[in-house]
Amino acid sequence: MEPFWEPYVYSSLVGKNGERFIRVLKILSKANERRLRCSLKVIDLNKPTVYDCLSYTWGDPLYHELSAGYPSNVRRMTGDLDHEIECDGKMIPITENLEDALLQFSDTGFISDPVEGYQENEQGFIWIDAICINQKNEAEKNVQIAMMDQIYSGARRVIAWLGRCDEHTHPALEIIQRLKSVLSKKPQVTFTDFEGPEYQSLFGNPPISSQQWNDYAAFIQRAWFNRVWVMQEAFLAKHIDVLC
Repeated sequence: MEPFWEPYVYSSLVGKNGERFIRVLKILSKANERRLRCSLKVIDLNKPTVYDCLSYTWGDPLYHELSAGYPSNVRRMTGDLDHEIECDGKMIPITENLEDALLQFSDTGFISDPVEGYQENEQGFIWIDAICINQKNEAEKNVQIAMMDQIYSGARRVIAWLGRCDEHTHPALEIIQRLKSVLSKKPQVTFTDFEGPEYQSLFGNPPISSQQWNDYAAFIQRAWFNRVWVMQEAFLAKHIDVLC
């Protein structure tokens, strides 16, 4: 039987001497643990602390309209807080997409991986809005949201989580690699005919099929690429890693 977890009780982030307090998350669970376990720590942005930030979507991260069998064979994620993690022995509700990201980090230890040119995140601290801000405290939310630019610009890196893999992911990544190779040879390319000789000479053989272009289109229409907040989160990042 699953244990009953009491809701996590957030401590105050109100400072009295000019502190800029935020909470950062440390994942404690290891690969293949059934329950996600973590801990929250309060830090002062005025003092140097190494941490990462997560950029993600609360709701369904995927674009389904180009998927096989759409819409009958598609299960959409919701932005409901119907999953949970254990935090310092208490429970915090989270979304399914955030759970996927945390499971990935737990399985791989990715947050502690080195980033070239930056100090190591030895503590494995990461800032995640849904967990590190008390979502039931409107006053705290307003203060923390106003600090978002400082939080993201102060992070070692931003981790952009695009969501889990789907049928489009691997073909789309192959197209991206081909586009990258083309742009390294010719930075500005305009195509009017995707079957013309210039197109074929640049992309080579085998030609990119219409289905592959559909896979690419589905990938770049994932929800993360359409979020308004992404402009701030990506622009302020010292370094950004994009994961799915």
